[in-house]
Amino acid sequence: MQIGPSRTLLLLAFLFAGFVCGCGHPLSDEAVLRRSLSIPSEVRLLGLQASPPADQAGWFGREGLTIEATFGFDPAQFEAFRRQTTEGTSWRPLPVPRELLVKMLGVASRQRGLQTLNEQYQKQNRPEQIRPIPGADEILASWQAPRLPLDAQQGWYRCLTAGDNLLHAVKRECLDKTGDQNDFILAVLDAARRELRVTAYTNY
Repeated sequence: MQIGPSRTLLLLAFLFAGFVCGCGHPLSDEAVLRRSLSIPSEVRLLGLQASPPADQAGWFGREGLTIEATFGFDPAQFEAFRRQTTEGTSWRPLPVPRELLVKMLGVASRQRGLQTLNEQYQKQNRPEQIRPIPGADEILASWQAPRLPLDAQQGWYRCLTAGDNLLHAVKRECLDKTGDQNDFILAVLDAARRELRVTAYTNY
């Protein structure tokens, strides 16, 4: 049986469309966090908020992404996860060091960017646009209470970064990277609450 030219073109178009549309659906935010942090499927997701949501991505993806999620363990699950995660060097005892937070939030880069902007306003004779440059403590304070899970007294933390395409690119430990970061996944394993609280953030 021979296939005519029109049917051949139609078949090629169909195959090409299937290739372009992807060979599967992208992982959900929950699935990405579970995979990145090796969270077992039986551990409950207590809550997840994402901004922007996955279904509201723009032309360049989900710019300025923030995800906040909490996973809850029963006693046996917590002990198993604790043993699994804290035997290596990826998870460190709390608290999260200040120097790591400064690097995670790109404090120096934020300050340099504002300084450059102020210099431009100065040259353009627009002094009303010049803004004071916040110190590191001010920047950290604006982040810690609403966004980062840093109130746990006992437990462990882990920080991952990719540098681009945080959810789907290969990630490495924040502690292995020098200089400011433009994205991170910070996970805090809270021993008192038996919860894993996660914040993911991108500055692009």
